[in-house]
Amino acid sequence: MRITAVLVVLPASLAIAANVSGQFEDAKKIQGLWRVESIDGGPSKQEPKFKLKFFADHFVAVEPGQEENRMFYRLNPKSNPKEIDVAKRPFNDDVGAIVPGIYEFRGEVLRICLPTERKDRKPKTVSTFALQEYARPKEFKPSRDVVMLTLKRDQ
Repeated sequence: MRITAVLVVLPASLAIAANVSGQFEDAKKIQGLWRVESIDGGPSKQEPKFKLKFFADHFVAVEPGQEENRMFYRLNPKSNPKEIDVAKRPFNDDVGAIVPGIYEFRGEVLRICLPTERKDRKPKTVSTFALQEYARPKEFKPSRDVVMLTLKRDQ
């Protein structure tokens, strides 16, 4: 009887462990220093003269002679395309505006698409002053309203 119970529970436990492990794979993979190779789309042309250094829950823009600017992020690798949310404060605080984006890894290249314009600049209530402000991009296609960062892992 015990062997039967173990054989029933073991496959389910292995499936749960594999799912949890897959969930944290992107969180580990994104950490480190990334060189911005290109910035496409958006309302104006920008030259990539900086790097982004990702930590467990935040990243900083590293640019010579400039003060580091810290931004917080969270990943949702289970969606298709994979989602990234960016905010000025930690997500467990009252974060204010959240910029919803998408991301993908292609070997040592990371692409991130983020909206550049708010849908509605006047929120109806303070509590809705978050994801409703911006439209999450649906594809990796830069435009006037969507900026695409192409980053390469810096050695």
